[in-house]
Amino acid sequence: MWWMLSSGSFQISSVSLDGRTSYFGAELISVLHGKWGVDPKYLAGWAGECFKYNHQCMGYFGIFPSLVRAPQYFLFGINLQHSTSFYFLLADALFLLFAIRLYSKLCELIRVPNVSQFYFGLVLTLSPLLFLQARGYMYEEAILWGITWVIATFVFLLDYLIKKKQLYAVCALITTNFALNSRIVEGILCMSACGLVFLYSEFFESESLKDHSIISSAKSIRRVSKKFIANMLWLSLTLLSYCYINFLKFGSIFPSLSNSVGLLKNRSRYDFYLACHEINLTRVPGSLANYLFPNFRNWPFGFAYVPNDYHFSLLGRIIFSNSCLEPAEFYSSFTVTYPFTSIVALLGIYFIYKNRKSEWFARSILLICSCAISVFVLSSFIGASERYVSEFFPLFLLLFFFGLVQFRKIESIYLKTLIQATLVLQAFTSYLVVIIFYVYMPDHPMPLNNMPLFDFFTHHLVHYVIPF
Repeated sequence: MWWMLSSGSFQISSVSLDGRTSYFGAELISVLHGKWGVDPKYLAGWAGECFKYNHQCMGYFGIFPSLVRAPQYFLFGINLQHSTSFYFLLADALFLLFAIRLYSKLCELIRVPNVSQFYFGLVLTLSPLLFLQARGYMYEEAILWGITWVIATFVFLLDYLIKKKQLYAVCALITTNFALNSRIVEGILCMSACGLVFLYSEFFESESLKDHSIISSAKSIRRVSKKFIANMLWLSLTLLSYCYINFLKFGSIFPSLSNSVGLLKNRSRYDFYLACHEINLTRVPGSLANYLFPNFRNWPFGFAYVPNDYHFSLLGRIIFSNSCLEPAEFYSSFTVTYPFTSIVALLGIYFIYKNRKSEWFARSILLICSCAISVFVLSSFIGASERYVSEFFPLFLLLFFFGLVQFRKIESIYLKTLIQATLVLQAFTSYLVVIIFYVYMPDHPMPLNNMPLFDFFTHHLVHYVIPF
């Protein structure tokens, strides 16, 4: 991954092939000088990703990836002509650290000492995050930071549920703030998880409420209510801080596509967005069908991908006949591109259902429901892209963990071997989706494009052998 981010140089700060990789550094400098706008070249010009407000060019991303560069700015300065592979590496390191911690907390939750560490580690590597790491743009960095803080929030919330210490609730609220100010979808996930966990912990698991005497119960309810209200108040302040920053940048609490300069210059797209709306709940079934089910139109290789020509998966076309969804670029089917993760996740659903009377069942459902809420919100959005596939990963990762427990219990050697064989397929497809993206997005000067070995592969193998 570092090789791809640094154009093969293995340098922490390599020469940027696209100004957009320097956007967060540019925003940090602007904020420190009392303004929000940046030079349009860092957002692909006025017709690119620029959101215009008060005659300034703004990015619609959260501010956390910009603020995390502050130590570098004050100690060494920021060269806006260089990419920032270091921050991808930093986000990766934190993600792996919290993911390993999440693994141990989930083992503690269901009281199983060891649940196939090897498979869990492999799935962390062969995941949609590989695409985020390989591409190295500002879009991917914001999502990578968001997912990192999602995993961190899960760790602290599980600690809070198990140990009942307020310190862990505070840590979860802090990481929720980081997630919300990285990417709104991950922020919604963390806020949902915090709200559900606080509610369940204080009113359904509180030891104080188990005292049935009238006087003690009244005191306990007041004490528990105060704690719950305090936590929810801090959670509300997190949301308000995010809305306030957006208000300063865009004049509204949420960035709207109506501010997009590129969209305003393309009348047909603008009319399409007006007719379909940015958020549309009727879009959810078809959007989920496209993200989760394969497109059999281009068998044998293209079946995993929805190309940028408004063609949808077979099931997506049946459910979603009005086509009120705009793919920003092709995007893969999660279940086909990551088959091992998906199959074991299905086993996880079965395992959770089978243990629905266990004491850990409700706790696990809280986190899974919060993931489902964020996926629902993501699926209602008008755009679709490969990078958004990664936002399904927290849900699949949780289900995958529980599925590993059930996977170990499979007695049939043939069935077990068949499932394990899909791991080999996943190793192939997870790298294939990165390669295809580099080949079929020629307008994006990505790091691998100028490497001789990669050029040979794209021109002599992919274009003539793989039948798209």
